[in-house]
Amino acid sequence: MASIEMRRGRLLWLPAVVMLVACATAGTPAQTVEQYVQAQVKGDANAMIALSCPTWEAQAKLAADSIKSRSPKLEGLACKEAGADGTATLVACTGKIITNYGGESREVNLAERAYKLVDNKVCGFK
Repeated sequence: MASIEMRRGRLLWLPAVVMLVACATAGTPAQTVEQYVQAQVKGDANAMIALSCPTWEAQAKLAADSIKSRSPKLEGLACKEAGADGTATLVACTGKIITNYGGESREVNLAERAYKLVDNKVCGFK
């Protein structure tokens, strides 16, 4: 009897889990990229991976891990759709990521590249 109750309890959680996964990429491509960049600045590999297509997951983890020790700050982030590249949606952003490592400050200008998204998941840059 207890095992049936446990199964029912697990089944009750299933819709909530599905909704959480679906919400990870809800919104427009521009919103997805903004969430991706914000997660990168926080060093949140799990969030970046959730917003990435499978072929980009390793790169997302690397980007999150490499920025953690650099005291990152995000300034002026704004993204918008900027056309298409085959089946991919291109998203262009303005703003910058400022890092500090060993007393040296560096800026990454987000306007220098466009993000490529397929099915509202980040799959690379153009």
